Amino acid sequence: MRLTHRLALCLQEWQGKRAGWILLAGISLGLVVLSHYVLQVYGYMRPCEQCVYIRYAFIVQAFGALIIALAPRSALVFGIGSVCMLYAGVRGIMSAWQLHRIHTAIHSDEMVFGVRGCSMEAHFDFGLPLDRWLPEWFAPNGDCGFDAPIIPSGVVLSGVQKAFVELYANGWYLLPRWEIGTMAQCCLLVFGVCVAIIAACVWLRLWSR
Repeated sequence: MRLTHRLALCLQEWQGKRAGWILLAGISLGLVVLSHYVLQVYGYMRPCEQCVYIRYAFIVQAFGALIIALAPRSALVFGIGSVCMLYAGVRGIMSAWQLHRIHTAIHSDEMVFGVRGCSMEAHFDFGLPLDRWLPEWFAPNGDCGFDAPIIPSGVVLSGVQKAFVELYANGWYLLPRWEIGTMAQCCLLVFGVCVAIIAACVWLRLWSR
């Protein structure tokens, strides 16, 4: 009980400061930038439908964290930001889970029923035409479950770039040598942790009142 109480006190103190929320926003935006510039542009890994939904969820999550950072001790500001973050977390988990199911079905030797593939047309929540506004970032042009690099014809890779592409020749993994930790699994973990944090913060706010 003492350990739980100490953790609750630490979390309650942490959530009242701007730095933690800015850090969460930075991590979320950093993952989006990493996926675009490093994996997509540099590594030629094409984003699929579920991938762009995950990017959207990370951006909304960052937006919610920045709202809270404006006035973390304000109940109204915290409420608006936490709703954005919880929505983004659930949206991200749903997309990452769907991507995980597709990836598992594609790479399985057995027939898996009830799993649909993905579309080349994105349909974002609230009718947002992000794929038309920012096609380089949000227009899907890859197949779900196939995240290996696809090198355009005529492209000459540098030595470092070639090594990077060969490292992920069998798809993106957190530990590519052992093929451990798919992109979907890692996104599930990140979104799950963020949802747990914001849910704990909401509970502490209500409990303290």
